[in-house]
Amino acid sequence: MTLSRVVDFRETFEKDFNPTNWLQLDPYRHEINRIIWTTINRQAITRPIDLRPMRAIKWTYNLENISKTCNTSIYLLISIDGTLTWSILDRFDLPNKNITTLNISIELFAELKTLNTKYHIGQFRWFQPLSSKCNNFTWGLSKIISIKSINIDFITDYFYTISSSRSNWESIDGALLAQPDQCNNNIPALIFHESSFSVITIPILIQQFHVLVLQFNTKCNQNADMKTLQCRNLTSILEYRTDLSLKWTKLIDMTDLACRTSLINGGYLNMHTIKLPFETYSRYDR
Repeated sequence: MTLSRVVDFRETFEKDFNPTNWLQLDPYRHEINRIIWTTINRQAITRPIDLRPMRAIKWTYNLENISKTCNTSIYLLISIDGTLTWSILDRFDLPNKNITTLNISIELFAELKTLNTKYHIGQFRWFQPLSSKCNNFTWGLSKIISIKSINIDFITDYFYTISSSRSNWESIDGALLAQPDQCNNNIPALIFHESSFSVITIPILIQQFHVLVLQFNTKCNQNADMKTLQCRNLTSILEYRTDLSLKWTKLIDMTDLACRTSLINGGYLNMHTIKLPFETYSRYDR
């Protein structure tokens, strides 16, 4: 049997495991945006994934009832031969020394640059070997994201099609990708629906770009008269980081996004043109 390839692999656990992403799962319980294994068997194996656009994979372990006696590591493995053999991408040693809390979450990151580029398809496996010392300890997963390779066209092709725009984002929290926005000539848009939000792009090659133009709209209703809903003050910070830095640097603090605007098509339109700092495009790779 041939399994279809998964493209743009990600798992947010909003409702449960996405069945199109997974080949094998051990018993678990679903909680808010995460799963926790419920037996001593703890593993998850993905379906075949297209590795060509992937640069790395990021995920979060949720650890419960950490024990000082459990010293069996948790592994992220990868197979490029249909699960016949597995190679270690990451080994996570449990923090069982000097622990101050029994339940913690830890975000991890593994690059795929060591893989032979001739292998385009792979499967991931999160796994902990059986150990009697770990019977009371358990763990689970949340927020698994495949990070794409640098995209040189992201800034120019952005939201013109709703199907392609999702793959341009590494993560979207407190927001959703909407169907075409009737307040903005039916162009797809990000809708921020929580009191706080965070959206992160995939890595972008921006050497040839010197400014970034952002457009914000207030939400409008779906009636023919397109009456504008109440304008709200909204403050947002735009940050950036380069490959050489793990720290986010503030680029601009944008205030009153939804109110300092002009009225177009029933919605308030707000444009920001932001000059990019020199360091973000000074390193040119060929």
